[in-house]
Amino acid sequence: MAIAFYLVFVASNPIGGVSLWLVLYPFTETTVNISLGEGIPDLSPTRFVVAFLTAILLGQAATGQRRFPKITWLDVACFLFVIGVGISAITSYDPVGAFQSVLDLFLIPVLAYYAVKNLVRNEKELNIVFNTVLIIAFYSCFFVFNEWITGTVLLYDGDAATIYADSGIRILRSLWGGPHVFGTIFGFAVPLTFYKLAKSDNAFSKVFYTLLLMLFLAALVLTFKRAAWVSTLVSFIIIFPFFPAFRKIFVIGLIILAIPLAVFWQQLSSVEGVEQRVTGRVDTLNGRTYRWEAAIDLWKEKPITGWGFKNFDTVSQYGAVENFYLHILVSGGLLAFIPFLAITILTIYGSLQIYIRGPSLPNVFVNRELVAIFWGLFATWLVKAMTGAQAVAIINILLFVIIGAMIGSQGEQLSLYKNKSSQAREP
Repeated sequence: MAIAFYLVFVASNPIGGVSLWLVLYPFTETTVNISLGEGIPDLSPTRFVVAFLTAILLGQAATGQRRFPKITWLDVACFLFVIGVGISAITSYDPVGAFQSVLDLFLIPVLAYYAVKNLVRNEKELNIVFNTVLIIAFYSCFFVFNEWITGTVLLYDGDAATIYADSGIRILRSLWGGPHVFGTIFGFAVPLTFYKLAKSDNAFSKVFYTLLLMLFLAALVLTFKRAAWVSTLVSFIIIFPFFPAFRKIFVIGLIILAIPLAVFWQQLSSVEGVEQRVTGRVDTLNGRTYRWEAAIDLWKEKPITGWGFKNFDTVSQYGAVENFYLHILVSGGLLAFIPFLAITILTIYGSLQIYIRGPSLPNVFVNRELVAIFWGLFATWLVKAMTGAQAVAIINILLFVIIGAMIGSQGEQLSLYKNKSSQAREP
């Protein structure tokens, strides 16, 4: 019944269907599944929606109802990355589990990217994507505050620790399973909220987005994930020079925040466990540098193909590499890492093209301020990836959906500009 509901909604309003799927993701992904038999991945809402969207787009293209934009180098890099990681699954000690992980962590995000880049055609549809991220961040705040206030862990079936042994600080487990997921979601939402606040044209909107921003920042602090804090700070630094309205809001907010921090810093730092959590084991990044050294040594032994997907856990003495870049290198070698590097470079290049050429093109609806916000948001993910494997599907899906909506959707207009420029230069 639930799958039928998704089918009808996605068919009638594809971009709205994408929004509904993402908003309901943590509540339905493990509860609404259709078993397809032993050895075959279950048909979850995510797999169904992405497959159905792909089928709709292909069907519309085949019948002439939709003209697909040309395949870009970014598209090629995305699919080569999936192929590279997929090859690493063949040599995994658990190939079935590895292929399912590759499906959920990489193939589905890439397909979602391609679907969204074809579905988002104007600023209104782009705002649907933004609002989806904000809604997810908003209800995530409820779970953060509830767990801190009541100590009750909601919608979590695992048995992982809920308290840091060295500091006694709570480890958020509700809904997403770990504070790293909360940290990245808030890292995505904060720059977008800054943009919404800067573009607000009435008092109600300004108050609303100010309160929302304060809520997200408070929840971000309560994740007690230093990587999330640092990555968000990096995003602010990147956005600052390119977005004048952001500078004004940021400076005012910084002054307002600095006053209570200066007054209550002594009391805050004296709270049991806080100082240990904030400053403890900084020299080894909480013990990660040992894992990274082991990962580099292993990669050097098999630099082209890697050791197989997620085999680091078995071939090393450590449980996980806790670095996405090294995770890809060790798992898939250069076959997987070079396409990933190409995705990163081509995404940044595409955003630069929009920033430089966009204002002169009539149908480009991503403005320069939004490009600056995207740079900050993308930097959040890239910095966070240095201290985590990003092995959480929703994070990668959200990232690729945002890339598709903000960068991929503008590709055709940029291509038209290049073609016209080339024709103009011809004698």
